[in-house]
Amino acid sequence: KHSSLFSWHKPNQGILTTVRCDLNQPIEQWCRQLAQQTGILLLPTSLFALQGNYVRVGLGKKRFAQSLERLDNYLS
Repeated sequence: KHSSLFSWHKPNQGILTTVRCDLNQPIEQWCRQLAQQTGILLLPTSLFALQGNYVRVGLGKKRFAQSLERLDNYLS
């Protein structure tokens, strides 16, 4: 739905993936703001010594669909 902002590839194995974020602010700042305003925790990959505007996402959480809905509401 927000393909102009985010892109990713389905992981071959496991439940972790990285998502590229094309945002108008530093990814660390955006993640902090997102957590404060929605309670959604996305970890910028800079915490894992990786470069670029990416976040690490765990796909196996019980309330993953609800978090995506909250993220959609935040972005809309």
